[in-house]
Amino acid sequence: MSQARHYIYIEDQYLVSRRLKALLVDRLRDPQFKFLLILMENSRSFEHDKELITPAGKFPNEFPYLIGARNEMRADFAKADPGGRKWRMFSLTRSPDDERRKWCGPYVHAKTCLIDDEFAVIGTVNVDDRGYTFDSEIVAGITDDMIGRMSGRRFARDLRVNLWHKHLAVPHTRLATWESGLKIWQKPPPEAMVVDNTALEYSPLLGAKGLVRDDPVADGMWGESIDPDADRLP
Repeated sequence: MSQARHYIYIEDQYLVSRRLKALLVDRLRDPQFKFLLILMENSRSFEHDKELITPAGKFPNEFPYLIGARNEMRADFAKADPGGRKWRMFSLTRSPDDERRKWCGPYVHAKTCLIDDEFAVIGTVNVDDRGYTFDSEIVAGITDDMIGRMSGRRFARDLRVNLWHKHLAVPHTRLATWESGLKIWQKPPPEAMVVDNTALEYSPLLGAKGLVRDDPVADGMWGESIDPDADRLP
């Protein structure tokens, strides 16, 4: 990720890692870097109740304080790029087309990162610190091969084009370059399955548009048990 020169595209279910956030902020500060585009699952899939634990002792939220963690990302991205010219965050929504709904679902379960149309990272690791340092996961890093390039095939680029075709419902040819595809993301057609999720979100657990780090209780729970980073624990 730190080697990305111009473009990063991420599809991720959770998207809360402070560790990765620091790398992305560094890229946004680089004058040569052009754009960070993120597709994530809708926050309300994980945090949607006011209480952390029900009377029965069950967690009503799959990932408590997830919204506050994502708000940290939004706040730090905005600080690194005050004009918001170099990053956007999106979620999926149901396709308006009955036929497309048969094969295009609105849930983001991917763990994929595409860099500069040259390198792809695909596996089971969610963008959370627990996944990077505690959980047993596996990923593959895939680059283009010479024979593929000679025949016009480029794995990372072709994967990006196919994914964007699915999400945006426009012909592959309109997505051949990052620049042409990005224009469509910034103004999606009615047939697209994407909704802009760049703005700070209201958090049922933190209130207002809170950040985890601004709440001592939430921050302590986050770093010690909800999404701990093994390299930073005592």
